[in-house]
Amino acid sequence: MKLKPRLPRGGKRFYLLCSLVITALLVIPVAAVLADIASITNQIATSGDGTVAPGTPGQAQIVVLPTNSTPSGDPNGCDSTGSSPATATLTASGTNASAISIPNPSVSVTGCGTPFAIPYTVKSGAADGPATLTVTLTGGRTGSQWTNNPSTFSITVKTPAPQDSTPPTVTPNVVGTLGEDGWYTSDVAVSWNTTDDESPITSSSGCDMSVVTTDTDDSGKTFTCSATSAGGTTTKSVTIYRDAAAPTTDPADDVNDTTWRNTPLEQDFTASDPTPGSGLANSADANFTLQAASESEDAQTPSTDSKTISDVAGNSVTRTLSAFIDLTNPTISGAAAPAANSYGWNNGDVSVTYTCDDALSGVASCSSPTTLSSDGANQSAQGTATDNAGNTDSATVSDINIDKTKPTVSVNGFTDGKQFTLADTLPTATCDASDSLSGLASTPSPVKTADTRTSSTNNTGKVTYKCEATDKAGNTASDTKSFYVVYKFDGFRQPVDNPGTGATPVYNQTKAGQAIPIKFSLFGNKGLSIVDPNPPKLTQVTCPKQMSLDAIEETSASSNSGLTYDATADQYNYVWKTASTYAGKCYMIDIKLNDGTSHQAYFNFTK
Repeated sequence: MKLKPRLPRGGKRFYLLCSLVITALLVIPVAAVLADIASITNQIATSGDGTVAPGTPGQAQIVVLPTNSTPSGDPNGCDSTGSSPATATLTASGTNASAISIPNPSVSVTGCGTPFAIPYTVKSGAADGPATLTVTLTGGRTGSQWTNNPSTFSITVKTPAPQDSTPPTVTPNVVGTLGEDGWYTSDVAVSWNTTDDESPITSSSGCDMSVVTTDTDDSGKTFTCSATSAGGTTTKSVTIYRDAAAPTTDPADDVNDTTWRNTPLEQDFTASDPTPGSGLANSADANFTLQAASESEDAQTPSTDSKTISDVAGNSVTRTLSAFIDLTNPTISGAAAPAANSYGWNNGDVSVTYTCDDALSGVASCSSPTTLSSDGANQSAQGTATDNAGNTDSATVSDINIDKTKPTVSVNGFTDGKQFTLADTLPTATCDASDSLSGLASTPSPVKTADTRTSSTNNTGKVTYKCEATDKAGNTASDTKSFYVVYKFDGFRQPVDNPGTGATPVYNQTKAGQAIPIKFSLFGNKGLSIVDPNPPKLTQVTCPKQMSLDAIEETSASSNSGLTYDATADQYNYVWKTASTYAGKCYMIDIKLNDGTSHQAYFNFTK
């Protein structure tokens, strides 16, 4: 039959099981079982009450059994070993204690799964009545925990009655960790209670203690005990179902992916229960899939999926799939430097830098700075951020306007360096400017930057205008031009000829030592300070081999050089007193006026 005794669930326990079996006429052995498995709390359980006749020998048997769970504090492994044995001591007590003789009350328990015995005898002539036998467990490895210790069972001394009309009572004692559906998940000890209140047990078969240490299939393992007294024979059976192994899976371990990803992670599993065994509690669990799909809570906490697989006996295994999942794109922003001016333009290279961030998997890459160096409007630069899960995002910095080219500008209204006489109408300066990209920030106006005309020079001199243009990018360009206001000079008058326009100038020929009147008009009296320097500069030149000569028809009687003004003729007369040493030589006289102009004439001197 299948028994489902109620035993404590969870925790590893020591069991002490005592049983009484009559093996001959009024010979009653008593068995005790001590159960343990690695690192457990050791608990003594008592059974095996019996009825014995005076003069009957017996024995208490002790065995250590492993169970499946581990409380804290107890050492690993069997608590009674060869190096650290436990000691089991048998004592008698109660009103009929004197009826029990125990020659050697203690036995050393040195292992798990092997029975040990303590013999005793019910004295001849002992009075009828109960006696209590107590098994006390001590020693074992350091830290061993013993509870329900000592443990007791009862022996009733009874003188056989002349008549017995009923067979013995036979009941099984099953000690082990009971799982689900009648299956045990640990080693199981089976002992028997064989009692008869009317006559002693005269014989028994199969009633010794048995231990189930291997798993069974669903047919179990059956034990049968038969006991005989004067009243007859009783036979009882018990079937033990043992499955101490949890289901197995393929893959055999949890799947943990520590690499960041942006897609779900799936893993297919198969599950089975070792044979022999109780089989899977749910046949659908033979194939299952775990999927981690949600985004991880933080960088230290992966996304998980798990499933627990149980067998019929209640053993279970849990498989977990974990993955670091980031489903969110990183962030990226860009900034251009230097900043554009108020018109939105730069006149130099623009560097765009990017700032990237990712709050979960972290930034794997962020675009390097981009430099824009070409002229152009509405330019842009794009950067990309990638996180460690492979998510990406981009940022575009647009409306970048670069103009590194200066505008064009010119001073208009006259040609640079042009001369105007005092009689001319002076020009009006204007500015002409343009910029083909950013455009002009404003329309430039001419600015007079210099004017050397003064009353001392009769309002002759240099006048300078500047035009400066700035485009909207801040590029600046300028142009400067000047014109000159000079005396109206129509050349030298007779007797001096002007140089002419030929390849060689016209040479005025005269005798050395003569005073030559050099006449010219400025169209009005401009004063006698018009020649600067005074006297004019005289330079000897090489006389050409072939030269155009024109004789000086008029000379002056003056013995000194000097400048005079003739109001009637409206002309100036500079008398140049030459030296006799000039004979055979050629000279150029340069009359430089205080308006900045120079006027030359060439001379060839004879003896």
